[in-house]
Amino acid sequence: MDYAKAVMNRAGAAPRGMTTEYVALILRTAGATSAVPTQRVATPAEAPLADQKHEVRRLLKRKVGRYSYAVNKPHEFIHGEMNRLFGDNTKTATLESLLKRIALLDRWLKEVEK
Repeated sequence: MDYAKAVMNRAGAAPRGMTTEYVALILRTAGATSAVPTQRVATPAEAPLADQKHEVRRLLKRKVGRYSYAVNKPHEFIHGEMNRLFGDNTKTATLESLLKRIALLDRWLKEVEK
């Protein structure tokens, strides 16, 4: 009915016998269904890969700092050790490799905290 009213309002003056029900019937038979096109529900897209890697690198830096403090080793030593283990550095690492580094640091931190 709202669609029929909207159509009648856009059409301007209508003949006396024209009711919203009659306009709705005409529109249904013509195949029109809605005054407002159906809105698509926006699916939340994943963040771009660069943003994901940036966030993971930030987390990695924090965990390296925590581990560095726990074992009293410099950050550079820990990053260097992980670079040797993974064969790349954090600038060129893939997202998967960065996540593996975080998992490794988590294991190291658990061992230290025991």
